Amino acid sequence: MSNAQAVAPGQYYGLPGLTQFMELPDTQIGVTVTGAQASTTNVNTLSQLTQDNIVFWWEIDVAISQTYTAGTGAETTSPYWPWSFLASVQLSLQSMYNNVQVDNGFDLMLFEALWPTRGYAMAENLNLGANPDEKAYAAGPPQQGVPYFGAVNPQLYLTTPSATPQTQNPNFCVTLPGSFYLDEYWDMDMAGNLLTEVAIPARVSPQYMAGAARQVTPKVVLAAGSVTDESTGPYNLTGNATIAFTTTFSVRRVGLYSTENPATDPPVYNWQYQRISKSYPLIGSPVTVKIDESSQILGMFLRFWDPTLASGVGAPIAITNIQYIQLLYGGSLYRFNDTPKTMQRRIMDQHRLLLPAGVLAWDLSLDPDGSGKLTNAYALNTLVTASPTIIITWINGYTPGAGAKVVVGYHELKYVVAQ
Repeated sequence: MSNAQAVAPGQYYGLPGLTQFMELPDTQIGVTVTGAQASTTNVNTLSQLTQDNIVFWWEIDVAISQTYTAGTGAETTSPYWPWSFLASVQLSLQSMYNNVQVDNGFDLMLFEALWPTRGYAMAENLNLGANPDEKAYAAGPPQQGVPYFGAVNPQLYLTTPSATPQTQNPNFCVTLPGSFYLDEYWDMDMAGNLLTEVAIPARVSPQYMAGAARQVTPKVVLAAGSVTDESTGPYNLTGNATIAFTTTFSVRRVGLYSTENPATDPPVYNWQYQRISKSYPLIGSPVTVKIDESSQILGMFLRFWDPTLASGVGAPIAITNIQYIQLLYGGSLYRFNDTPKTMQRRIMDQHRLLLPAGVLAWDLSLDPDGSGKLTNAYALNTLVTASPTIIITWINGYTPGAGAKVVVGYHELKYVVAQ
C-alpha cells in the first residue's frame, strides 16, 4: 500500500523551472480615440482581453496628443492632471462586482502610489511611468543634464516629463489589478473563521483567463476636455479657448503561463482583490461617512474636494481644515483616532510618500511590527464588524462649500465563490 500523500493545489507554484512568468502585450496596442471638448467619450474600441493563461494585473499605457488654442480665452489646469483625462475606468472579472471601479483616473494613481503592484519606485515620485520627480529634476528633465547617474552619461526618458499642460502631450500608465500579493495571507471563510493554522505568502487571487466565462473588456470613458468642475476633467476653458485631443491606449498583461496542473499553478481563494472609489457628501460637522463595503478592507484613501473653491472651478480641500478624523467599528471602538498630522506622519513612515493636496490615507495592510510585511491579519473585516464609520470634524469656523465631497478609495478583498 502506498503512503504517498496527494499533492495540494499550488504546492509546487513558484518553483524554478515549473512556473513560467510573462509580461507581454494584450490584444490592444495603439487604440486611438478622439475626445471631445464639451462632452465625455465612451471608448468603445478596446477589445476583449486575451482568454488564456493566468494574469496578475494589466497595465494601460495612455498617450495624449492635444492641441490648445487660447484665442482671447484662458485655461486653468485640474490638480488631477493628466490622470483626469480618464473620467471613469471599470474592469469586471466577476459577475458580482467590478474588480476596478473609479470615476477619475487620479484615483488609479492614488491606489498604485499607496499599494503598488510592483515595488515602491512609483510611490516615491508618483510618476507612474509619466512625470519624473519634480524635486530631483528641478533644473530640467534628464535629457537636459540632470539624470540620476550624473550629467556625463545620461539616458533619456522614453516617456514625456511634466511641462506646461497646454503644450505638453502627457504619457502615463494606469494599472488594473486582478490580484494582490500578501507576504502573510490568512485564509478565512465569509464569517471570519480561519481556514488555516498558519499564514502563507499568497497572491489573492490570480485570474485564470481561459474559458467562455472570461469574456472581459475594460470600460473606459474619456473626460470632456473642458469642465466646469475640475475634479471631473483636465481643464477649464473660458472665452473662445479650445482644446482638441486624441488618446492612444496600449494594454499589457503581467502573469504566468498556465500549465493546467493544479500543483504548479497558483491557488485561487474565495477572496478577490478590488479597487473601488466612492463619493460621499461633506454635510455637517462632524461628517459621518458610513462605510458601505462588505469586505476585508486593507486600506483607504480619502480625497477631499470643494467645487466652490478656485473661483468656482473647484480645488482640493486643505487638510489643515480638519481637526480630527477617526475610523470606528463595533459602534464605539476606534481603529484610528487621528489628526491630519498623525495620518500624514504615518503614511510617510510606512511608504516614504507625501500624498497630493487634499488626500489622506490609512493603510491596514502593513504589519505594525515595522517589518514591512503585507498581510490581511489587521484588515477591517466589515462582514463581521458592526457599523464601520469615518468621522470627520472640521476646525472651528470652517464649513465646506455646497457640493463638497470626500472620495474614499477602498483597497480590499471581496468574498466570492472561487472560479
